[in-house]
Amino acid sequence: MRPLSARDIVQAWEWGQEQHPIDRALLLLTLAQPELSLTQAATLTVGQRNVRLLMLREQTLGPRLNGVATCPLCQTTLEFALDVHDIRGPEPAVTRGQIEAGGCTVHFRLPTSADLATIVGLPDAGSARRQLVERCVDAASTRGAVVAASDLPETVLATVLQAMRELDPEAETRFDLICAACGHLWSALFDITSFFWAEIQALAQRLLQDVITLARTYGWREVDILAMSNARRTYYLERAAA
Repeated sequence: MRPLSARDIVQAWEWGQEQHPIDRALLLLTLAQPELSLTQAATLTVGQRNVRLLMLREQTLGPRLNGVATCPLCQTTLEFALDVHDIRGPEPAVTRGQIEAGGCTVHFRLPTSADLATIVGLPDAGSARRQLVERCVDAASTRGAVVAASDLPETVLATVLQAMRELDPEAETRFDLICAACGHLWSALFDITSFFWAEIQALAQRLLQDVITLARTYGWREVDILAMSNARRTYYLERAAA
């Protein structure tokens, strides 16, 4: 994996404007890992994808994560700062598992981005969770008799979902926050895909403004300006403003 260049950032922003967040995450990974196809990226478990996005973010913009969150109790907006190393764990050691619950034996695999894409637009979280788990069931049986994933009771599917979370904890990243206004303590969800994309969007727009300034001043081409190091580009911008 390599850090995103200025050209990569602008290209990602351009290509990802109309894409779903799932597709944006895969786009960023394939830009950083050219040997990885979109199809291959889509088959990474959600935790594998998130770990790699955190690594890419650190390589591209550094380990410090500065953001805002809203207190669920009093709705106060809070600023927070995290280090990538505080929330990034290892990729899952295995991608398949087995559980015994409610008299059933269930073999399953961990959800991927491709799986998440199939539940986009479903009317409620409950039906989305059930369809996701059913899709990831490889085989199920009761006393040796084969059981269809769609026929598994909710209690068994809930056990499968919990096992998935335990095998792939990086699929959902949380950290503790306390509200300075009301003292409420809660576990906040950190979505690296939306967080990183917001940074990419802001940085791409700033880079394009740099292109406009330097092209007007010196007549240089966009491709040459984006190929410059940050230090050189900043120097030329300072000279243009002098």
